[in-house]
Amino acid sequence: MDKKQMENWVRRNCKFAQQTGLWKKLKDSLTPTNPAYPSLQEVETAQWDQISRWADHLPPPYTAKEMSILKRVIERFKEMGGWDNMVRGKDE
Repeated sequence: MDKKQMENWVRRNCKFAQQTGLWKKLKDSLTPTNPAYPSLQEVETAQWDQISRWADHLPPPYTAKEMSILKRVIERFKEMGGWDNMVRGKDE
């Protein structure tokens, strides 16, 4: 049973879970966390090399927090010149 099927089963069969707040705890426990994602503070202080690695290799976001981190990584990457920075040379 995958995550979506589990959520549908719980919604149909566990009204008690929804009424008591257990649904939110269950849903949070089913949401995968990805240790590969940096914190927003790390994104703000990272150099071009690290930002470019994150922009190229971070897995798809699962949570709203990961989505906001990925958006900021892409913004910083563009601010730093994107891939053109690699072609021109980082020292220029």
